Amino acid sequence: MKIYRVVPDSFVTGKRLNAHGLVSSEDIYYRMGYIPFLDELAHHDYNNLQCENKQGKYFYLFAEDAIQEGNSLINVYHRLRADTFFVVEYDVPIDIIMKNIGYGDYTRGIMPLFLAETFIEKRDLGSSIITSDQVKENELLKKLILAFKDSLKRIQEYGSFAYADYQFYTDYFGIYDLSSINDEEIIKNALLNSNFYSAFLYQQRELVLSTYITGKTLPVNIEFISHKLGGLEEYSKYCKNLGVRCDFSKEHREFKEEFLSNIKKENPDNEQIKKLLRGKNYL
Repeated sequence: MKIYRVVPDSFVTGKRLNAHGLVSSEDIYYRMGYIPFLDELAHHDYNNLQCENKQGKYFYLFAEDAIQEGNSLINVYHRLRADTFFVVEYDVPIDIIMKNIGYGDYTRGIMPLFLAETFIEKRDLGSSIITSDQVKENELLKKLILAFKDSLKRIQEYGSFAYADYQFYTDYFGIYDLSSINDEEIIKNALLNSNFYSAFLYQQRELVLSTYITGKTLPVNIEFISHKLGGLEEYSKYCKNLGVRCDFSKEHREFKEEFLSNIKKENPDNEQIKKLLRGKNYL
């Protein structure tokens, strides 16, 4: 089944360097087929996924939930500042998804909001593990340059809807003229001379090589989608062209309410949950 994660764009996430010199990296390693891990353990906050003190990753079951809530997840919950984030896709066997399936509580006002989620443990994401210092620097640099250029192109495309991202570039990388994205040497030198590159290169990660990575990445800028594209319904057409199922319809919302009513039970019926997913062709 296809499931989704919200991850920062490593190059447009405001609070990149902290006191320990750590930077965002998941989107870069995703491009390379890896899932990065530190030594952190999951906390059982705002969900019923039974993942306390386990090592793994959180996923949304439905792409539209990741798209709609990703901005708050990045900017409010994680207290990062960025106009744009990514939704990345995985294709994971349903029996692994079912191990820690449940819901997250995204309620911010008086109306409750629960979204279907799963937590997948590190050991279930792949068996081949290396450390980040085993990745060849020239291989990593190629992916970083590609990602850097992509981010600059998006800032140029999104214009005023990516103002905070542009401000960070000017302060952090010294790139004021976005037309320079066509000059490979300018991009490479800006990257190599930045604190971002040295921090990325020397921070230690365990990297799980995962065959569940589909390679599909959705850039999401809510303001651009709302005011330039014409809203989420129009954005769903973009998702469809990439082969990503994204449904904002009233009928689908009603299906998800039924689905949630099943996974919120004290003793959920796993076969009934699978049946609902099959009925909507998710399996």
